[in-house]
Amino acid sequence: MRLPERVWRARRQAHVERLRRWTGPARERASRGEKHPVYDFLFEYYSWRPGLLERWHPGVGVVLEGDGAREFLSFHGYEALPDGSGVFCSPATLPPRRVEGVRWIKRLLEAVRDRPPFFGCFGMHEWAM
Repeated sequence: MRLPERVWRARRQAHVERLRRWTGPARERASRGEKHPVYDFLFEYYSWRPGLLERWHPGVGVVLEGDGAREFLSFHGYEALPDGSGVFCSPATLPPRRVEGVRWIKRLLEAVRDRPPFFGCFGMHEWAM
């Protein structure tokens, strides 16, 4: 798949706007030295920085067209097409550990998708988290 620059820029902007609903307040609380027990769980338990969550990626193999796509070359895994017509995230550049991690996540998502839901906990686990 190829994405013209106007399309991928719009997708990236929409992604950032969706994420800032959560990352913006988290940054504000952090600047004041405050923590929220629920809203900051993602940032504390998993140690994910807001900036990393806001960073949009098109997906492996998707070609980003236009001169602006060259900015992605500063991220690990991105390559320019030999003819210079775009930039893409190449699976060939991923380290074996990352490839196996992606495969594991894919298997997990497929298993969850294919199993019937279990509500024996009445949602208490999610509430407690």
